[in-house]
Amino acid sequence: MKRSIKNEFGILIIFIVLATPFLSLCDIGSCARFKINIVFDDGNSLAGYIQLCGYDAVKFLSEDEILQRMKHRAISDSITVYKKIQTINYPMCGAKHWGWKFSAVANEDKITIDVNRISKIQKLSVSRCEHGNFEEDDAYLINFTAQIIDDLSQQEIDLLQTKPYSQLIVKDPHTWDKDFCLNYNEDIDEEQLKQLCSLYLEDEKILLSKEFSDLQEQHYSETVKNLRDMSIIVIHIYGD
Repeated sequence: MKRSIKNEFGILIIFIVLATPFLSLCDIGSCARFKINIVFDDGNSLAGYIQLCGYDAVKFLSEDEILQRMKHRAISDSITVYKKIQTINYPMCGAKHWGWKFSAVANEDKITIDVNRISKIQKLSVSRCEHGNFEEDDAYLINFTAQIIDDLSQQEIDLLQTKPYSQLIVKDPHTWDKDFCLNYNEDIDEEQLKQLCSLYLEDEKILLSKEFSDLQEQHYSETVKNLRDMSIIVIHIYGD
């Protein structure tokens, strides 16, 4: 029997998308999540959040500095807008004794905005990017990873609040990266899970090498979709 999965909308969140389709923000200093009011050049406004990382004291950035970083880091003049960022209970980080949890956003909570349409922003509040019981002085440092897992449905995020029937964890011997295959289908045993996830890992290895064709990228997407149709959620984590 497969555990089933639903869509839901929330407050707007903006996240700066950096270079690759897989976002790695580990080991880059500090990170801050700002609540801001975005004013567009047509007079409309939008309240939401933006997450910025850097080696400086990011949490003290002024409104003008935040806007400049948004424009500087935009890809093709666009940034990804998140309506809501959630925390998930699984996969579990090795630092669970600190109450550390990964951040995730549902596909249906993403919107793309043209940064050239932004007239100004108003900074309303600031909070840390990582969820955990860290010392206050270290709250804005990236202790593990400020990565946001942003290719999930709300149904899958709901599943990731519960313990999987089984899971496969594959560590990269050359980095701190990990791949998680979380099984929410009780009809799939551990041996079947290994076989199914091996297909995903082979495709992902090609994509991470950045030497892939459109056909290989399509095959990877199809592999991930087929696994998720079987209630197996695959996640790549950078620098855990």
